[in-house]
Amino acid sequence: MSVVRLRYRLGLLPRPLLRLPILKGGRKRRRKKARKGKVSRSKDSKGPYYRYGIRGKKHYYKAGSKMSRSMAKKKAMHHN
Repeated sequence: MSVVRLRYRLGLLPRPLLRLPILKGGRKRRRKKARKGKVSRSKDSKGPYYRYGIRGKKHYYKAGSKMSRSMAKKKAMHHN
């Protein structure tokens, strides 16, 4: 909030001196930024894989194996 608006709200400035439009109370809502580089899970003709972002290397894992899947996810997160 600008100093001018703050002074007006506190009653220190008369209305005619304030040329800026008065904002009604409340906080401004900030937009959430889209996360870039998110790890995605998918599959293709070779099998299931994790990948960092859109163009990252595909890290394949054995379907049905939790250990294999977690290792592939770790590799994708570090995107080496």
